[in-house]
Amino acid sequence: QGFLSVVVACVISGLAGCYTELMLKTNKMPMWLQSAQVALASAGLLGMLIVNNRIFADEADGDASVFDGFIPLTWAVLAMISLGGLTVVAVLRYADNLLKGISMVFSLLLSGVVSLILFDTEIGVVFVVAAIIICSSVFLYQATPAPPPSREEVRISSTNTRSEKESAA
Repeated sequence: QGFLSVVVACVISGLAGCYTELMLKTNKMPMWLQSAQVALASAGLLGMLIVNNRIFADEADGDASVFDGFIPLTWAVLAMISLGGLTVVAVLRYADNLLKGISMVFSLLLSGVVSLILFDTEIGVVFVVAAIIICSSVFLYQATPAPPPSREEVRISSTNTRSEKESAA
């Protein structure tokens, strides 16, 4: 049941990424307007969450502000997440969803290596295998395939092999 949930979540996430890329590349709206649409949907969901918390809050917490407990570090994290969202929109506008996914996974790999250096965490076998797969996929994605040979090259190659066979006989 848990595996099926993960598979469904991955499929939905992939479809959402492809749909977002399609909307960004087919609709010729300005990027700020598309970002505002996404922000408006997020604000609506957040508004419903706040209303739900207000309805079901205890009487003692009834007069508490939504921003109670926010410290400067919280605001810094919010700013980083917002800038990250705008960066994702810019990447999707000029690249594709696959490149976004590869860069996200590569950033997780980099975070793991930095965690190893700074916090002396241990790296397991799964991390090493994942790192090899990630680096291989990045290499294969950026590698350009050799162009197919032209008809002239194929004709010259076939006459050379024919003449080599005749001289050997």
